[in-house]
Amino acid sequence: MSPLGASPTSGRALDTPRRVDHSAAAPHAATIGPASDRRLFAMPETTFHLPTLRTQEDADAVMFELQDLPCVAQAEVDLATQTAWVAHTAMISPEDILAALAEAGYEGWVG
Repeated sequence: MSPLGASPTSGRALDTPRRVDHSAAAPHAATIGPASDRRLFAMPETTFHLPTLRTQEDADAVMFELQDLPCVAQAEVDLATQTAWVAHTAMISPEDILAALAEAGYEGWVG
């Protein structure tokens, strides 16, 4: 029988927070759990080409739109190449992200 408040499988207290490790070895993935039970969760990554991205104000607006979307974990906008890179969960599709950008006035494509 496990001690009161401990997980029957691990022996850890149930309210023990999980640690997130953003290691340099996997810059776009997080590892959770104790060292003996690490699992790597990779997120889909999508690059969008946005030819209407012409000014820094455009880049800032695109970044704002991306950060405002649910299920987007990380985003980068590159004005020089007119691209945006997005790490997102599978609960939002690249098409959904494109639709949100198009609604904000930034047409583009995946690629």
